[in-house]
Amino acid sequence: MNYAKRSDVNGFTIIELLVSSALLGIGIIALVAIITKGQEIAISDSHRKSAFIQLSSIMEDTVINENFATFSVTGGWVTSAESLLISARDASNPKDDLKGQLRYNVSQQYIDPPIGRRRILLELTWREPEGIDTLSLEKWITEF
Repeated sequence: MNYAKRSDVNGFTIIELLVSSALLGIGIIALVAIITKGQEIAISDSHRKSAFIQLSSIMEDTVINENFATFSVTGGWVTSAESLLISARDASNPKDDLKGQLRYNVSQQYIDPPIGRRRILLELTWREPEGIDTLSLEKWITEF
């Protein structure tokens, strides 16, 4: 019998094709995982931006309108009775909305009897797929 020598045969062996296919598959799986994680991070960042805008708005309304009665001196954390809408996920399903719980802590500090400082600390907490996320905003107000 006359067998062809390996040097005479052109092409790839089955082992080479299997190894290259496995490497290509691993690369595609890694690429899909990176894209998915990137989308999760982008969504979480969007929620954080929305929460910051809401907290800033509440704080500025309080300071500009001198609506200090909303945040009376508590000496501890007070949880708001209603939850804030951070992100409307699906317009057709309101139960799918992402809501957060607002808490505030107001403390009073007197420098001199006529001058007082009020510290308002707002905190918004919500649940992301990765876990609980919290955003805090602090403001010092000087009262004469």
